[in-house]
This record gives sequence, structure tokens and C-alpha cells, in this order.
Amino acid sequence: MNAASHSEAPVSAPPGLVWAALVEVLLGAFSLFGGVVHLLFGVGGLVTVSGKDVNLGNLAAVLGDVLTAAGLVLVVGGLGLWKRTGWAWSVSVGVLTVGVVVSIAALAIGSIAALPALVVTIVLLGYLCTGKVRTYSASLASRPAA
Repeated sequence: MNAASHSEAPVSAPPGLVWAALVEVLLGAFSLFGGVVHLLFGVGGLVTVSGKDVNLGNLAAVLGDVLTAAGLVLVVGGLGLWKRTGWAWSVSVGVLTVGVVVSIAALAIGSIAALPALVVTIVLLGYLCTGKVRTYSASLASRPAA
């Protein structure tokens, strides 16, 4: 068998990848907004079931920094998925995994507002980890740089 006969057919993009990219960009935009609100006002985003803000004291600024950074990475990862770049899957899975942990931590301190983000993040992470999406992403990552 020679190298010419070893060429593989290109893997087609999964049909939901565009939607996943869009959802990830939107999730990033909401995270950026929440981060900016926390940085500017020290409130917002973390609320109890009764609708009261969870008092974080000095941790509000840290939370603002984390939300802003996560939002930026989510937007970059989502745009990378949209453009079908080889690195986007790894970035997206990494930041979404961190998002699951952060959302669970927010729920643990009493913030019910973290529940929608947790659900969306788990669904998106689950989709990105399906075999077809992983195979497609691996084919992009192994493609020579243009």
C-alpha cells in the first residue's frame, strides 16, 4: 500500500455544529455581560430562589474577572467552531467543563440563577463530546495549516 492510496475522504461537518457555535457565542456574550456587571457594580447574576442577590463581599470582583475571562474564551471558542478551526473543539470543551464546575459551585452557594447556564452548558458539552463531532474536530486538528 502506498501513501497515495492512504488518503482519507474528508469528514463532513456535523449538522448541529453551526447551532452549537451560535449557542456558545451567546453563552459567552451573557457571561461577558455578567462579568462587566459584577466588575462595575459588584452585584447581579447570583440570586437566591427568593430573588435576593447572593452577598459575595470581596469575591464579587473576582467573580467579575472570572465571568469576563470565561465569556471571552467562550466567544473565541464559538467563533472557532463557526469557522471550523482545528483548535476550537479543545478550547470549547475546556471552557465548558470549567463552566459546569463554576455553575455547580454557584448553585452550592445558593444561586438559582446558575441553573439555566448549567443546563445549557451540559447540553452543549454533551453535543461536542459526541463521536461525530469529536471525529470531525480531530480531522480539522490533523489538517495541515494553510
